[in-house]
Amino acid sequence: MTQCWIRLFPSDRFSALYFDIKNNSESETAYVVGVSSEKFGVADLHETYTSEDTLVGMRSVDWVEVPPQSTVNFKSGGYHVMLSKHEVKVGDEIEFNVKLSNDKSKSFSCKANDVKATTY
Repeated sequence: MTQCWIRLFPSDRFSALYFDIKNNSESETAYVVGVSSEKFGVADLHETYTSEDTLVGMRSVDWVEVPPQSTVNFKSGGYHVMLSKHEVKVGDEIEFNVKLSNDKSKSFSCKANDVKATTY
């Protein structure tokens, strides 16, 4: 995981986790099927979408595909992780675990940034 950061909202609102994930496999597609952290009660995979009538919204997704030798960006306006139920402060370094469909997982840490932040 690279370029990882959290846009931290007050604990009564949803925050967002952004990062880049790279699949180094030559031939196997990876699927992100979950994200968790002991510091957040809820971590849910989401995507931003535009409907046929150009309305923009967000929806939960079950998985995110990462093709071989590719990087997928979890970012504002695309895939991201919605976070809630926390007692995190701006500046805290938070541990996360990404679960992949092959039963492997990867741990990483991200800094909690102010709600006004636009990048890591």
